Amino acid sequence: MTPPFPNTPSDSPTTVSATGQDGLRVVTGVTEYSSEHTSDRGPVVRHASDAAARDIRTPEPVLENLALSAIEVIAGARDLEQLGRWVTREVYEHLSIRVTVASRARRVRGAVGKRPVILGTRVSAFRTGETIVDGVVTVTMRDRTRAVAIRIEWEGGRWRASAIHVL
Repeated sequence: MTPPFPNTPSDSPTTVSATGQDGLRVVTGVTEYSSEHTSDRGPVVRHASDAAARDIRTPEPVLENLALSAIEVIAGARDLEQLGRWVTREVYEHLSIRVTVASRARRVRGAVGKRPVILGTRVSAFRTGETIVDGVVTVTMRDRTRAVAIRIEWEGGRWRASAIHVL
């Protein structure tokens, strides 16, 4: 069986029971894929192309990119405004509060916002309706692993996040 996405290791620790119609690995209704974000030159972040973001059949790259972007926003390495197009107003306001709290905590510690080094991700997508996908993205970094729960909804010809929770 070949991986459903380029650069996805075929020896991924994901247990696979079948391959879906779209060539995605399906485990009892859960679509998963893993990606490594390292190379001999350092961390590499893959971004979903606009074509993938406009494809209702492939929400996984969008989930992964939203999770990585949310972590970068909270870490102070990315402006929240860059996510404005991809999230609802409620998600934007929620992330704005998280950014303010994290910024104050960094200021107290005397730290500066820097881009986190991503070692790998694992995406699990659960279709709860034709146009709604709930996903969990596990992001492995040098010093910690974070889980990001995301709900995306297909509207206006693209995916938009209606909920993002960084744990």
